[in-house]
Amino acid sequence: MSYNNSGDNKWNYTSSEQSNGNSRENQTEGTDYGNVSYSPNSGYYSRQSYDNENSGRTKRKKRSQVGFVVFAILLCFVLAVVLIGVGIVGIVNSEIGQLMSSNIRIWADNRNEPFHSETPSVKIEDKQEVEKEEKADAFVPIENPPTIDIVSVKDREIEKIYDNSGREVLEIPEIVDRVSPSVVGITNTQIVNNMTNVGIGSGIIFSADGYILTNQHVVNNSSQLTVYLEDGSEYEAILIGEDAKADLAIIKIDGNGLKPAEFGDSDNLRIGELAVAIGSPASLDLQGTTTSGIISALNREIMLDSSGRTLELIQTDAAINPGNSGGPLINKFGQVIGINTVKLSASSFEGICFAIPSNVIKPIIDDLMTYGHVKGYPTIGITGQSLGSYEAKVYKVPVGVLISSVDKKSNAHSAGLKMYDIITLATKKKLGQLRISTS
Repeated sequence: MSYNNSGDNKWNYTSSEQSNGNSRENQTEGTDYGNVSYSPNSGYYSRQSYDNENSGRTKRKKRSQVGFVVFAILLCFVLAVVLIGVGIVGIVNSEIGQLMSSNIRIWADNRNEPFHSETPSVKIEDKQEVEKEEKADAFVPIENPPTIDIVSVKDREIEKIYDNSGREVLEIPEIVDRVSPSVVGITNTQIVNNMTNVGIGSGIIFSADGYILTNQHVVNNSSQLTVYLEDGSEYEAILIGEDAKADLAIIKIDGNGLKPAEFGDSDNLRIGELAVAIGSPASLDLQGTTTSGIISALNREIMLDSSGRTLELIQTDAAINPGNSGGPLINKFGQVIGINTVKLSASSFEGICFAIPSNVIKPIIDDLMTYGHVKGYPTIGITGQSLGSYEAKVYKVPVGVLISSVDKKSNAHSAGLKMYDIITLATKKKLGQLRISTS
């Protein structure tokens, strides 16, 4: 394909095509219109196609210019609205601020108080507070108003009270001052299978050289006993004697000049009298805790465990909690009239606590100090087991008590009782159950 200029602004266009080895030439004349574009379909350059293209470009340019103008107008409108709104808000806030400032000045002037306009923020009091102050300003003072007098009573001015026997009756603070130095805390450390358990209880000093009375269950199965005095000093203690049936024990510390408690006569107690308990409930951190109540009942026969062990105890509503065990129950004279031992610990009961009477304690202490155990309990000299109706039917034996062993020094041995005998009747009463003490 070639282009030839003939000199008269005529262009010759020659196209050569070759097919199957043959060639041919075609020549076409055209007119020069300046800028031309080639039309592949017709084989010549066309001015018309160029003009059409330029026309489309011009239209698109005009449309884009119109869109830009519209957008600029809208943007200016929005900015104008925003500026007008900001101006209006500023004017309103200014008016409100001036109004509030004026009101606050008036309020301050009425109260004869200085007003500081330079303060950046002012706290406006609540309407109710203002009303209260207005009412207070309107209050008329009472002439010669009554008042109260505080009277300080010194110990020497307190009138002493004496009972019919002529003994001084103490107030609870005086009881605490008198007895607290004799009350101790006790820890029982038990080591079982390489595991250490620590129990807490209380006790009462009854001799100046360090003998202490407490409950047997406080010191039971101890590997180590430690005693804590009121002044914070502590001592290792040894067990002197114990009696599980009475739940009493005596321990000893290496101490001298200690203050022993005074014991009173529990047989003279009356229901309704003052009762004070001192001990270490829950932990040694609470050592010396004092609670008070009354003597609620006397000679209560209470079963202490499933073995049937029973004691006649004093009932009180003075609070006794775990850790109080072994501590004293004290009367209005500051005397120990019982050792706190047990309470009724059901969720539906409160204030039902018990103490071992002092008159029961004395002979037990005497036996423990003399023999290391209590000798005064009556025995028949046998051990045995119960045969109820079920056992009697299975083994085809009478209902009663089967003798397991006989003490050769006992009256039972002298009476001819032997092992495997069955006791069916005692004091004309049929036997069907034997209560066996754990002691």
